[in-house]
Amino acid sequence: MENRQLILFVVLSVLVLLGWEAWQGPAQRPVPEAPQGPAQGTGQQGERQGLRETAG
Repeated sequence: MENRQLILFVVLSVLVLLGWEAWQGPAQRPVPEAPQGPAQGTGQQGERQGLRETAG
């Protein structure tokens, strides 16, 4: 009988937590700051833009 009550408690707790999260809306996670250096792959695009500006 104790196992049944424990399972019921766990199931109801999970449902309450999921309902609370849905009621509060999506979690507001902090946005990580962008790294100070250039991101990978953007250096070539920047060089191409620079060449276009100097050629034009």
